[in-house]
Amino acid sequence: GSTSRSGPEWPLERARWNVGLSLSYPFFSGGKKIYDLKIAQTDKVKSEENFREIKQEILFQIEQAYNGLIDAVENVKVKEKYFIASQERAKISGVKYVNGLISYQDWDTIENEFINSKKSLLGAKFNAFVAWAEWKKVLGEEE
Repeated sequence: GSTSRSGPEWPLERARWNVGLSLSYPFFSGGKKIYDLKIAQTDKVKSEENFREIKQEILFQIEQAYNGLIDAVENVKVKEKYFIASQERAKISGVKYVNGLISYQDWDTIENEFINSKKSLLGAKFNAFVAWAEWKKVLGEEE
């Protein structure tokens, strides 16, 4: 509270009193809690959706790495068969060339096919190793 006196002469004639009171009570305190709950529910839904997306991405990466590994291994098998066949053909053409049964040009072509099949096999083995490393990486088994 407060008090004051005012007037034109001394002693001051008029006395004035002023009293104030302030009271605060949160009648709707539940509003903040409801708002906080809605925010938490929204965050939960976002987190669940984020988790689902990450899970799908991981499964996709695993599937892709597995398919890549299978394809690379199958490719090595094919290249090995082609290499064995071209190796045998090169042996036969070497004997034929020495005996004069085929021309130098034919022998050279067969030898180049053999060399290329060996290079192709090495490339396929390298790709299979890379696919295997990618598979290990996706599984979390990096060294």
